[in-house]
Amino acid sequence: MLQIEQEEISRLQDRYVLRAKAVNICRFFIYVFLFFYATRLHLEFLLVLLFCVTLSVASHVELKNSILGRRLYFISLLLDVSCVAFFLFETKGILSPLMMFQPMYAVFFTLSSPNSILILPPLLLVPIATFVALQTGAHVDGVVIEYIFLYFIACASGIFLTHHVLGKEEAQSRKIFELEKKTQALLVLEERNRLSRDIHDGIGASLSGLIMQAEYLLLLSKGHDVIEKEVKELKLSAEEAIEEIRRCVQMMRDDFDLVTQIQNMCYHFEIRQKIPVQVKIIGVPPKLPHEEQLMIFRIMQEALTNVSKHAHASHVCVTLFFSHGGYRVTIQDNGSGFQVGENKKFHYGLTGMRERAQKIGAHMNIVSKINVGTTISLEFGD
Repeated sequence: MLQIEQEEISRLQDRYVLRAKAVNICRFFIYVFLFFYATRLHLEFLLVLLFCVTLSVASHVELKNSILGRRLYFISLLLDVSCVAFFLFETKGILSPLMMFQPMYAVFFTLSSPNSILILPPLLLVPIATFVALQTGAHVDGVVIEYIFLYFIACASGIFLTHHVLGKEEAQSRKIFELEKKTQALLVLEERNRLSRDIHDGIGASLSGLIMQAEYLLLLSKGHDVIEKEVKELKLSAEEAIEEIRRCVQMMRDDFDLVTQIQNMCYHFEIRQKIPVQVKIIGVPPKLPHEEQLMIFRIMQEALTNVSKHAHASHVCVTLFFSHGGYRVTIQDNGSGFQVGENKKFHYGLTGMRERAQKIGAHMNIVSKINVGTTISLEFGD
């Protein structure tokens, strides 16, 4: 999910940069026109224009910077509108040819932001230009009213068309993006199914053949206790490997059931290690995400592995408690225990268990006493 959100953010940023670059090209031609216009006016007009150009170039360079680039770009657009307004005070106001840039900047602001309030600066040029025209002696006659109406129509048409086209474009882009996500999900599912079939039919078949050979060797090794014991170990290892393959296939096919797999794991652990395992299930198991189920299973698997390697226990109790607000998984043994917090070199089992617990947002607690036993609990929610 995080990867999909990141792709969407990247897509929106690329779209913004593309539009801003197109706007900046148009602004370049506006600057050229204003430059020749400013040379006929006072020096301060040229300085103001040069400052606008400098900020515009800086914003263009920083466009890919999602925060600084956007702020500089918007400020440069505001400065452009202010520059045009400044020029209007030395010209004929609404009757000035510079007013042709007003609908263009309205479109520029519309392209830059979907927020309607941010389109206000270029719209203010019309009343400002009208005020300037009246201050220069123009009368509110039919010509001025026609110009006001003309720029109103031009702005409204430009903003409406831009919003309409951008809305259609965004809707189509989102449809394409959704189709791409669905296609990727289908491809991943198809690949997972293919891998699960290959694993089941290839490695699974080989291990099944190994088990059959081990059973035949058991018949031949009657009376040879040492050989018979080793062959039994070989057979149990192959059966555990097949069980692990089945779990992997179930995970690939989204058919993994946590409770069933824990029961199977405890059953095989009891047969192989000759240590009784009591399994308690309290409450109704909730529908957990497959990744979370796998993490819980791997934590318990590592805990049982530690029991077999280090605990020297004679009994293990596994408790799964489910409630509406969460769950609690506990593994308790009556083994030799250990000193909690003691970090042994090249022993990463407990560290891996804690990392898995953190990944699913669960809390893992370890209580151990020497010659008494160890209790490992995994809790999530209430």
